Amino acid sequence: SREILQHAGFAFSEAELLVVELPKKTRQPLIEIRAALLAAEINIHYAYPLLLRPRGPSLALYVDDPTLAARLLIRKGFTLVGESDLR
Repeated sequence: SREILQHAGFAFSEAELLVVELPKKTRQPLIEIRAALLAAEINIHYAYPLLLRPRGPSLALYVDDPTLAARLLIRKGFTLVGESDLR
C-alpha cells in the first residue's frame, strides 16, 4: 500500500484506472473496447488484465480521460468495475 512504500522510501506514482469487464457475448472484446475508445479519440496509455474476478476477466486501462471513457463504454454496453468490487 501507499504507506508501506512511503515508509520504505520508494518513489511511486498513482494513476486513476478504468476497469472494464470483458463481455462473454462477443468474440473479440478487446478489439471492441479499443475501437470504442479510438472512435472518441481517447488514448490508451497502458492496459493489463485482471483475471481473478467473480464474473470473469476484466481489463484495467489507463486512458487520457477516464470520466469520458467510462461514460462512453457504459453507453456502448460495457460493465465497469468499481474499486469496492475489487476488494
